[in-house]
Amino acid sequence: MVRSGGMGVLPRGEPFGRGGLEPSLSEPMPQRRVWSSAPIPTREKRYVEVVAVTDREGKVTPLRIVWQDGRVFDITDVTACDRAYSKAAHQYVTRYTIRVRDHPTYLFYEGPRWFVEAKIGGRIAGGLR
Repeated sequence: MVRSGGMGVLPRGEPFGRGGLEPSLSEPMPQRRVWSSAPIPTREKRYVEVVAVTDREGKVTPLRIVWQDGRVFDITDVTACDRAYSKAAHQYVTRYTIRVRDHPTYLFYEGPRWFVEAKIGGRIAGGLR
């Protein structure tokens, strides 16, 4: 008998208490999940102009986004408005879940300014950069 650290007493010749089963080099190894090594796109806070309507009760509804280069993106639907944490802003802000060109994305309101979390070097939903 061989005493192993914390595993109790094991019969000699049976490593790690596996009942003497040694891995064979001729047997295939079990498949392991391989995760993609593609980099996760990082996002940056990008301020945009927003055309919005405020009703009598103070509810703000964004209608379109004007990008830095002058492109205009119409917001086809506002599905939600809630307080959420923005990783790009590192704080809680008002987050609008919107649809631009039938793609869901987020639009953030931070005090008097609006911003999006744009992918660095890539595209986000709706063709916004």
